[in-house]
Amino acid sequence: MYYIFVCLLIILFVIFYEYDVVCCRKIIELEEELKIVSNNMKSLEIAEQEVFLLYFAFKLLQQSIPSRNTITHTSALRAV
Repeated sequence: MYYIFVCLLIILFVIFYEYDVVCCRKIIELEEELKIVSNNMKSLEIAEQEVFLLYFAFKLLQQSIPSRNTITHTSALRAV
């Protein structure tokens, strides 16, 4: 009787140990995926900042260059 009890305890221990190992592996896999997602988010944030900087640089450049209508109007005034 004692032998059967010990065998059952050993079997339960092995089952729970294997379950624990599988859970730990899954946790490690999820942590690695989380790191990848985090790095992707950082890359997207940096790319977003670069796009905003380029947009504002373009807007400043656009404001500093006179439009075609202004150039034509100024040329017409000079011709008079």
